[in-house]
Amino acid sequence: QSHCLRFAQLYQPSGNFAHQRMEQLDPFETMRFHMPVVCVVLSNLRGRNRWDSTVLGPFIRKCQDLKPSFGADACRYLAREMQEHIISNLSAGVASVYDPLHSWLDAILESCDLIEEEAKEVYQKVTAVEVGLRLGHDLITQVSWKIPTEKELKEAILCHIKGKKPGLAVNE
Repeated sequence: QSHCLRFAQLYQPSGNFAHQRMEQLDPFETMRFHMPVVCVVLSNLRGRNRWDSTVLGPFIRKCQDLKPSFGADACRYLAREMQEHIISNLSAGVASVYDPLHSWLDAILESCDLIEEEAKEVYQKVTAVEVGLRLGHDLITQVSWKIPTEKELKEAILCHIKGKKPGLAVNE
């Protein structure tokens, strides 16, 4: 049932905050922490064999070594590798295990694409804010913000009211 909740999370454009954190699909966390546990449990259920030590073990190590990155390519690679080379042996050909696991990996692959899209949007927004902050900093630090005295300000206002150019009413 939790797999269905995770998969449904992808089809909620505004998100559903009623879901607990564990029900949200984070492909990096799933592939790094949860998928190794799933692999060990499934291999125990079907019985251990040589394939576990030669193929599954190194794959689990790769999953555990997955680090957060700017892109989702490493996570996407692991999910595809698992779909193509791991789940058929891991599930021992049992459709009730193979099909949900394959579907879960499809959802992980899709979430990788969605996370990258969202990361690009966030990057663009942050970049715009950063440019604004730099311009604001440059404006504050490079412009002389000398405030005229009260007398100089009054003279400039009176000149403006009389239609005269204040000239150098404000001393520099």
